[in-house]
Amino acid sequence: MAGRLKRKIALVTAAGQGIGRAIAEAFLAEGAKVVATDLDPAKLKGLRGAERQKLDVRSTEAVEALAKDIGRSVGPIEVLVNCAGFVHHGSVLDCSEQDWDFSFDLNVKSMHRTIRTFLPAMLKRKKGAIVNSQIDGAAGRRGTTRLRRSPADGSARHAAGSRHAGGVPGVRRIGLHHRAHPSGRRRLRAVKRSGNRSRKSEVRSQDSQSRGGQRCKC
Repeated sequence: MAGRLKRKIALVTAAGQGIGRAIAEAFLAEGAKVVATDLDPAKLKGLRGAERQKLDVRSTEAVEALAKDIGRSVGPIEVLVNCAGFVHHGSVLDCSEQDWDFSFDLNVKSMHRTIRTFLPAMLKRKKGAIVNSQIDGAAGRRGTTRLRRSPADGSARHAAGSRHAGGVPGVRRIGLHHRAHPSGRRRLRAVKRSGNRSRKSEVRSQDSQSRGGQRCKC
């Protein structure tokens, strides 16, 4: 059903390619006013109907300047989608300290910059949503988990929602509300129990096949 985001204003970072591009296109198809950003503005060509802007999310000054420009020309952001990220190829031995600093700055600190910039207006208007894309690597996951939880403290938990995209096709949603609805918690527990049973059954099946149909008695 089209039009689910009609009249919503959304900012999507790293919208020039990959997941960011797909999200920007989907939002446009659903009727949203999209502000699409990328470090390379040439990659934003073809996003018809979007407000295309160059943005280096590693710069606090650039993020704040963009927020002021958007506020004047488009309006307050209601949906913030953080898609900018970088995955270093190779092992830890191939990753220099400079590579690590770059990855952490782009993957984690950039989210901190955009959230700090756009969340206050969402709280003031008592509505909004923040979507953070999944980052590979333990440090990235822990860093974004902290970012997802920290806005939930105090009044923020009643004002905006945070959704953490955990890859394709699965999506994990973290709500910034005081507590989840009881029916939702029951469904989550049921899914976890079902998943545990499936994994145990799979392990037993593999064990039986590897032993020629004989169950291990150890």
